[in-house]
Amino acid sequence: MAAVLSLTPLIRQAAITAVLNGTERITRTLLDGIRLDHLAEQHHRPTPAPTRPRARVRTRQP
Repeated sequence: MAAVLSLTPLIRQAAITAVLNGTERITRTLLDGIRLDHLAEQHHRPTPAPTRPRARVRTRQP
């Protein structure tokens, strides 16, 4: 539901920005540059890929 509620302000802000900057086009780049509300940004924030712990490398002592 939060994603749908965030969609209206996103499109509204994109439309205003597109008119003001003269392009009159809503593009992916324009949409990516608009900040969403905190909940929507947290929901769609990319998560880092899990990393595996590195194996210890034993060195021989002279």
